Amino acid sequence: MLVENGLYIFLAIWAVLGFTSFFVFFLNENAKLKKRFWLPFVILVAVVFIGFGYLVGYDGKELFFIVPGVGLVSFFCIRSIKFCDTCGKTNMSPNLVLPPKTCLSCQSPLS
Repeated sequence: MLVENGLYIFLAIWAVLGFTSFFVFFLNENAKLKKRFWLPFVILVAVVFIGFGYLVGYDGKELFFIVPGVGLVSFFCIRSIKFCDTCGKTNMSPNLVLPPKTCLSCQSPLS
């Protein structure tokens, strides 16, 4: 019963995070706002994902693999997405190892 209720809670939280990220990071053109909220947002998503793993009953062995995996994915997410100060576009690098250097929309250098 707890897992079933937890699943609904997880899906509701995941939907809210998905809609929020879409509106803040893709429809919004304010690069300063995006930069301010990107790191806390990625950390929140990682904590929710790990928390759900704990909620469904994963013990130490499973979490031992889940936590570093989620951490690695979060690191690459933070590194491979940059926001253009000129036009506000969200730029995702096709290569997860290297961050994007220039904006795909206006060709301005990304910081």
